[in-house]
Amino acid sequence: MERETPVTAEPSLPPETGDAVVDAALRELARVHELPLEEHPAVVDAVQAALADRLAEND
Repeated sequence: MERETPVTAEPSLPPETGDAVVDAALRELARVHELPLEEHPAVVDAVQAALADRLAEND
């Protein structure tokens, strides 16, 4: 029996949280798959920094 090639769905945008900073960070992270692999660490670092800064604002 021949195996079918799985269909890869495009990742959807994350649901909105209501916090503009968090939403922007999550949208950026959701698009990381469109970038070359070598750019992934910089995007993840920027997202982590944005989320950490946002959390620090609430302290």
